[in-house]
Amino acid sequence: MRIFADTIIPIKNPNPPDPRYQSEFPREEKWQTTVSGWFKQIGLWSSYHTYKSTHSTAGFPDLFCLHTTLGRRIWAELKTETGTLTESQLGWLTLLAKSGEEVYLWRPSDSSEIQDILQEAHNDAFSLRERGFAPKR
Repeated sequence: MRIFADTIIPIKNPNPPDPRYQSEFPREEKWQTTVSGWFKQIGLWSSYHTYKSTHSTAGFPDLFCLHTTLGRRIWAELKTETGTLTESQLGWLTLLAKSGEEVYLWRPSDSSEIQDILQEAHNDAFSLRERGFAPKR
């Protein structure tokens, strides 16, 4: 879910999965590994995730990704299908969105949106490279 400056961010998933199928969705740690892996696999992205956030600022987003050719920056908070945003997470997402950053709240059901973003960035970078505006890998 893309978050803009005026987005009303749902604290809980407005469309939670049927509890009978809860085991089909990954836990947050696995979801984090999966999403980070997608960005790493496609290449041209550098990403950062605080491994152990116990001494970090509360609510800071789970993932920051920078496209090394396009300069595109993505901030993402990752939640399970039933995960709930904290007030501090909501605050950071809102602050970043109001600052003009590209901000997302992603759940496993958003996998196709993430894949679309990765494909779009790949196509944009390829187009720039073909026109001689970007370095080749």
